[in-house]
Amino acid sequence: MATGIASAGSAEAVTASGVDWLNVRDYGAVGDGKHDDTAQIQSALNAVTAGGVVYFPNGVYEISAPLVVTVAGTKLVGDKASTGYSAGGSNQTTIDALPGFTGAAMLQVSGVPDFAMRDLTVHGTNTTGTTVGVSLTGAGSCMIENVLVGRTAGDGFFVQGNNPVVMRQVGVWHAGASSGAGYGFNLQAITDSWYTDCLSSGCQTAGWNIQGGDNSTWIGCRAEDGPGYGFHFHDRANLFGGLTFVGCSTDLNGKDGFRLENLSGNGAVQLNACEFRRDGNNAGAGTTMCAGIAVVGCAIPVLLDGTTVTARQGDHGGADAPHYGLNVSRSVYVSVNGGYLSCDATGAPVQWDGQGALPIGPAVLTATVSASVPTYNTSRPWNTTPNSHFDQSATQDTSVLTQTLSGATSGSNPLIHQYHPAATTKGLGLQISGEPLMRWVVQADGTQVWGGGSTTRDTSWGRLGPAAIGSIDSDIVAALPGRGLRIAEGTNAKMGTADLRGTTGVVVNTTALTGGSRIFLTVQKPAGTAGGVAYVSAADPVAGTFTIKGVAGDTSTVAWMLVESA
Repeated sequence: MATGIASAGSAEAVTASGVDWLNVRDYGAVGDGKHDDTAQIQSALNAVTAGGVVYFPNGVYEISAPLVVTVAGTKLVGDKASTGYSAGGSNQTTIDALPGFTGAAMLQVSGVPDFAMRDLTVHGTNTTGTTVGVSLTGAGSCMIENVLVGRTAGDGFFVQGNNPVVMRQVGVWHAGASSGAGYGFNLQAITDSWYTDCLSSGCQTAGWNIQGGDNSTWIGCRAEDGPGYGFHFHDRANLFGGLTFVGCSTDLNGKDGFRLENLSGNGAVQLNACEFRRDGNNAGAGTTMCAGIAVVGCAIPVLLDGTTVTARQGDHGGADAPHYGLNVSRSVYVSVNGGYLSCDATGAPVQWDGQGALPIGPAVLTATVSASVPTYNTSRPWNTTPNSHFDQSATQDTSVLTQTLSGATSGSNPLIHQYHPAATTKGLGLQISGEPLMRWVVQADGTQVWGGGSTTRDTSWGRLGPAAIGSIDSDIVAALPGRGLRIAEGTNAKMGTADLRGTTGVVVNTTALTGGSRIFLTVQKPAGTAGGVAYVSAADPVAGTFTIKGVAGDTSTVAWMLVESA
């Protein structure tokens, strides 16, 4: 943790450098948690010169109205902020709102460049309405380090139009606790900024509300235990730089853990080694259809690398959450390169509306979770979702995806293995550019269906039953002269020949004969007293025989064929 400047030696060093060092107690502030120190602290703030320090020795400084910073370069320095999940208490330098506090913010900094603040706790249990803990607006750069804001009626931090913003080890605890509405960090039109090891816990509307953030980075930041979103970055057009989140995390937020919504411009959002746990918990009830990561209406690329979404029950049981690991809709491009995506037992690790592109790399594990126990899907070594896009090879007769098989030549797994929820869902398809429909589709049950590309597909070919293949809707046509039907002959065949013996029956043995068989006879080679007549005199499907007879003296060779009714 950062260490505040508290010693006389430090004060002398600052004074020696020509920078003001003003101790609020020299201006009459008591810091005993009882007296109203508002006027005394404000006197120090008004007296400081540009770049000077206003120092708060350890204590609890009660205020009844906003503290207003007006001098450029002002630095507020305390002895120690909270290192835990609470604001206020002993061994902290605390600015605390008295009952009856009125004002838009406890600490208000407007149009003041180069503001800095460190080693302080801002405690707002007694604030009401929409009172903010720290408001930073319309200024240049600012730096906040080792500061905790707790239990404000409104936002913990409201920051607008400050560039850049640097925050390190900053926490907000239960913003909006009394009003039911408040962000931990509410960032508006902020660019070129860095946030490191910052925490939002139990904040009502969202942990992080980001409407801006171009060319900014979040490292090790977290949002947890709030009824709303964890991180919500939304409604920002014309981004001119990307956003990067490294090692950030969420846990037990009531809605989506990390939500990107309605973003456009020239930039990308990158999530590297981030972890999102148990979001969409909805106070233990679950079933909110929420996601660990949601990407909605984004016209910029979103890149996930080594990202984890863990679904499970909350600290005290209840439903597993989230319902979706990753939920993508109306977005141009989201990629997943390595990671783990899980969901509750009735949800989906990846939910996608099919718009844009969603390539998923080879090192992505998915799971469904029931009562905190995951069932891993390890059967698909390389997963991609429908409509994933790949660049076509420019070389004739070469493939976009190529794999050379080696080793076992029989009994091996297929190169492509798809899982489908129903027999009629589509597995493979071909479509000509500019046509509204695919011309060829292979369904999950193996049936192939063809069409003209502009009308409904009307020609099918597939399995019709045990050992039966054909079409239920189309004629079979041999349109090329010299091509036609070829049927194998032999034992128990559907076609063969027999030599007549006049009126004496000739028995043909074939187990292919059924009760529905139609037997066709033609004279193949006339012989003897050829009468040109041959007929079936008897048929026994059980025995697998039928008998052929002709006229007296006819010994012609007759061809026979069995055809079954459909």
